[in-house]
Amino acid sequence: MTGTPRALVTGAAGFIGAHCVRFLAAQGWTVNALDIHPVPADFAALGVKSFCSDLRDAPTMAAAMTGCDVVFHLASVHLEVGASYAKFEAVNVDAVGALVAASAAAGVRRFVHVS
Repeated sequence: MTGTPRALVTGAAGFIGAHCVRFLAAQGWTVNALDIHPVPADFAALGVKSFCSDLRDAPTMAAAMTGCDVVFHLASVHLEVGASYAKFEAVNVDAVGALVAASAAAGVRRFVHVS
């Protein structure tokens, strides 16, 4: 990578995702944060661009990863007690496959999948 590294962090409002965003920002990375839930308020002061969206929203995912060198994928359906099997599969399998394909198409150099 040349210049300032740029990353997309999915699941950025979660415990691990929020720490990942803060760490990358502290290291001088340009960070895009994506989560279905609102991200922590301190992200704005860190210069983090936030996207509040579902992983299945392809246009938003494409916009969030534009220009990124790395995608740190931490989002999943796992805490939603009543979630159906279909929702687990749609988000944790199908959307991840689409995210990997979109990352490749966008020229993302690294994809880190945390599971």
